[in-house]
Amino acid sequence: MNLHVLTQAPPADLAAALAHFEAQFTYPLGNTLRFRIDHGPDYSAFFRSIGPGCCVVAVDAESVIGVVGAALRTVRLADGREITAAFLGDLKLASTARSGVVLRRLIRTITTWIGNRAELGIGVVMAGTAVTPENYTGRVGIPGFAIMGELCILRLVCSPGPTPDRCTNEIGLAVHSRFQRSGVSAVPLPTTHEPRSAMPPQWFARADGFACGRVEDTDQVKRLITTTDMPLRSAHVSAFAYAHAAAGADLLRQAAAWAGQSGHEGLFVAVPALEAQEIIAALATHADSPLVTCANAMVYGHGLHSDAGMNQTWWLDTADM
Repeated sequence: MNLHVLTQAPPADLAAALAHFEAQFTYPLGNTLRFRIDHGPDYSAFFRSIGPGCCVVAVDAESVIGVVGAALRTVRLADGREITAAFLGDLKLASTARSGVVLRRLIRTITTWIGNRAELGIGVVMAGTAVTPENYTGRVGIPGFAIMGELCILRLVCSPGPTPDRCTNEIGLAVHSRFQRSGVSAVPLPTTHEPRSAMPPQWFARADGFACGRVEDTDQVKRLITTTDMPLRSAHVSAFAYAHAAAGADLLRQAAAWAGQSGHEGLFVAVPALEAQEIIAALATHADSPLVTCANAMVYGHGLHSDAGMNQTWWLDTADM
């Protein structure tokens, strides 16, 4: 078995092997639809769009048998401190490689790449996942990950609507900086990271300053494809913040209308699970509100005490997941 550490586009033969490997993994979306993920010819570009990023790929007999990715990202803790966290994701193993050796080598290699550059490790696992980090971390040299919080991943069905009010990047960032959210939150991306959105990212902020968010997609580095090979164009609201649920719901309606105008079928946003029902209820108060579905996800962390993590909300972006 050979391990490849990717911090740039891989050779064409490895890119083809990676595409073949990830096509076998599908995921549910609602009750009837399933999709797969396509990272394109530059597999680690998705992680590099978040921050300094890397993917480790395990290859045996010219076939990919495992992969894991990581990106370094600044997060703000509840006490106001900003630290660097390693966002871990895309852990996949072939059915023939689940004995533990491949996993250990993947994790050890990505941990070596991270080194001492991060104080916190974060991973998001969708509810219903058969094998969760409790089953494979905290042993044989793999850092232990524990549940730190819960998210609700909302998906709004998009349809074109009236042109909503938009704002400049500077105004959007200024509004977001005024929100002192009580939990752990991802700091908005600077504009210098590698581009990932096929459409120009667009900030929205209510005139009263009670809600803000940035609409983007990940189509340049990560696409969703249905099991019938149809692209599933989805946008995301990143850096979502609001003073109260009604303001947040109003901003999401505007964002969904804008995403629909741009040809996107769905709009994803993550909110803390404890606040999800308020947002869903506020969306439902308008007759023209988009259809909303919710899927829960657990935030796993390494480097924070479990009690500290569970006693605060988590604000993360679906575009980073």
